[in-house]
Amino acid sequence: MKDPKIEEELKKRRCPTFSVIKDPETGVERLEEDKAAISFSYDSVELEKWIKEEAIPKDLSEFIVKESEEIAIRLKESKEMVARVRKEGREPTSEDWLELIKTKQQTMEHLLKGVEFHKFILENRESLLKTLQKPSPKNKTFRQSRELIDNKLDRDIDKEKLSDPESTGAPIIRGLDLDQAEDRILHTLTLLLSKKSENKDQTSSEYYMGNYEKGIVRITEIEMETARILVSPHEFYSTYYGRENYNSDHIKFVLKKLHGLLQKQYLTTWNFRIKGTVKKYNKFRTYCPLFNIVILNSDLSENECQDIDNNKELLEGKGCQFLFKFQPQFTNNIRDRYVEFPEDIYQRITEAIGKDRFSQSINLMRDFLFREKQSKRYDIIRDKDTLIGILKLDKFWEEGRKKKVEELIVECLEVFLKIGLLEEWKAVKGKADQDQYQIKINKDFK
Repeated sequence: MKDPKIEEELKKRRCPTFSVIKDPETGVERLEEDKAAISFSYDSVELEKWIKEEAIPKDLSEFIVKESEEIAIRLKESKEMVARVRKEGREPTSEDWLELIKTKQQTMEHLLKGVEFHKFILENRESLLKTLQKPSPKNKTFRQSRELIDNKLDRDIDKEKLSDPESTGAPIIRGLDLDQAEDRILHTLTLLLSKKSENKDQTSSEYYMGNYEKGIVRITEIEMETARILVSPHEFYSTYYGRENYNSDHIKFVLKKLHGLLQKQYLTTWNFRIKGTVKKYNKFRTYCPLFNIVILNSDLSENECQDIDNNKELLEGKGCQFLFKFQPQFTNNIRDRYVEFPEDIYQRITEAIGKDRFSQSINLMRDFLFREKQSKRYDIIRDKDTLIGILKLDKFWEEGRKKKVEELIVECLEVFLKIGLLEEWKAVKGKADQDQYQIKINKDFK
């Protein structure tokens, strides 16, 4: 017996299908709707879920992951074509679309794979819809050190750290300005650290310490344990991208960003209060990266060793594992001072924006809002000047690109309204007639 809900959903997903028809006499080609064709529409988010749930065969999943980049290019070119012809004062015709299609020459193997993929989608559309109806598992969360978040968001942090008794010994990291991909690496590593650690029993000495022998950092008489995790390259890449499927270009991109982040040395300061005093500190300052990596390859032949040595882009070999060795900033006071994020926060943001790469100001807004939520501050007002500093938009503002700044602030707020972290926001005027933003955070957001 057919499910009426599925049948109704199939009706909604019908879309017109066009065929290229060639006039036998004139040889002129045109697009004509095929009334007998079966069609089935879906979006990229649904496709992602089918791949994740393994509802699509592996070979077809690998094909469509590679194809998705080409689809994005075609979509962009289609939009450009439509904009171009509308500037001419007309709407796109079948000839315009045919011209666009003909510029995309594809191999026969690629075309056959595409036909195989679409045939599978059509033949299995009912079971695919049932996969979409499966309830999503309960959202899991992970912690990131509050002090790491503070250093990303706050400019004038020295005075705050010294005046806050709970922050004694907390690191102050100068110049922690990350781009969007570097920020994503930080989140990836913190998520992996959570998964590879004891993350429930806060009394355990292994709490957020990883799955490898702990490190020790000594500063005068102070000793701080540091976390380490051992992961496979696939665990790192799949966690970064939020999916099991990725290609060699994806790997090259994330390795390039990882390499760049490892080269950055940050001036890091610890202020330790001297015992028996109230306002006396020992200040320790050093330049260090946020983490280091050791790449372990086991059981290699001589030729395999030489292949790695001779190829600067080849990090992986047989039995490869990545050992990430974190500095104290990653876990400092994480039992008491932390910000909690959903494990899939990047996927939710990407879905809301509609693309995988976006402004770093969105990540900073994410950190700011989740920090406020963690502190149970749900109704907040911030001056525009304050938000400009938090979102690192000062340079745009100083260059006179004020409209750009305002658009970015609005975009950030709208993204988190869309995913449900915000209930509402509005621009208001303060007592001194200054521009402000009134923001209401959803305290039940999971």
